[in-house]
Amino acid sequence: MYNSYDEIADIIDVFAGHTGPSQSRWLFDLVKQMSNDAWVCEVGTNYGRLSAAMALASVGSNRRVVTVDHMIGGYCERKAEDGINIYEQVIDGMIWTGAWEKIVPLPIKSLQAHEFILTMKRKLALVYLDGDHSYDNVLAEMISFGDLIEIGGIICGDDCFTAQIQHHWPIKFLEALETLPDAELTLFATTSFDPTGMDRQELLLTLVKVHMNQNISSPEYSFLEAWPDSDRFRKHPVKTVADAIFSFFYENSNYEAVEAPGNQFAFRKISEG
Repeated sequence: MYNSYDEIADIIDVFAGHTGPSQSRWLFDLVKQMSNDAWVCEVGTNYGRLSAAMALASVGSNRRVVTVDHMIGGYCERKAEDGINIYEQVIDGMIWTGAWEKIVPLPIKSLQAHEFILTMKRKLALVYLDGDHSYDNVLAEMISFGDLIEIGGIICGDDCFTAQIQHHWPIKFLEALETLPDAELTLFATTSFDPTGMDRQELLLTLVKVHMNQNISSPEYSFLEAWPDSDRFRKHPVKTVADAIFSFFYENSNYEAVEAPGNQFAFRKISEG
């Protein structure tokens, strides 16, 4: 049994992937707080870094970690052309960590996995979404996996720059933020930090600092004109993720926002719709 993330940090760092220690530590801590027989799920497993963190958080309990990744097409297909079998690497990695017995691997597409879990009549305490980033897919995953979340459970995920959580925002980030009413701006901020006690101007500047990692002190700051051409934007179409999240959660009384690391989102289910 592992009681803190620091005990497994060196193990998790061996795993390849596009996420870092802030996400794996966060998910480890969340899973450790869950009931002894909770089931959790990662959609978009890749090499299994985050699933490994959740599985190690489950050692010594009856928890299970469902790992969902179709392992075919796109990124996986390109890796296969290089002689890399991601599915085998996920299995080998989990065996190496000593957490294989906690893993329920589903090498199928996310909405197929939803049907599989639904057939099992299994509720989930946590779902982490990091698969296909298209707007339609993210929204469909939130609707379908949201139905599987138990009351008190958490739906969360990656690549949500809340800078872009409203449809059709202009490139200049601060200018876009300034168009939001106070209620929307506060909702937006709660996905990353506690905005209690901040006035509007402080909220604006803090959002820019947190989400764009810019050291700014002036309200005249405007977002980088070069952003659409950056590697980050090409590799991670985060606007579609953020737009889907806004569409699903805004004015959705079944969920409340909970604290999450930068570029992550997290909502707790408080009632059935």
